Amino acid sequence: YTRASNVGTKSFELETFFIVQKGDEKVKVAEAKVVLVSVDPKTGKTTPIPEDEKRVLLEFEGKKIF
Repeated sequence: YTRASNVGTKSFELETFFIVQKGDEKVKVAEAKVVLVSVDPKTGKTTPIPEDEKRVLLEFEGKKIF
């Protein structure tokens, strides 16, 4: 399972859980977190995440949009 666990102004965090089925039980065997930063390819500097992209992330996660 993967979700956007945190959405900021210039970055967002993806959290992933690796689950295996053992008999009737689902067991988490690993987890990972990755921070993705919005960068202007011309300058190499951080830049705000475009509002339309941020809205898609937040709506997908069922979070309230301001």
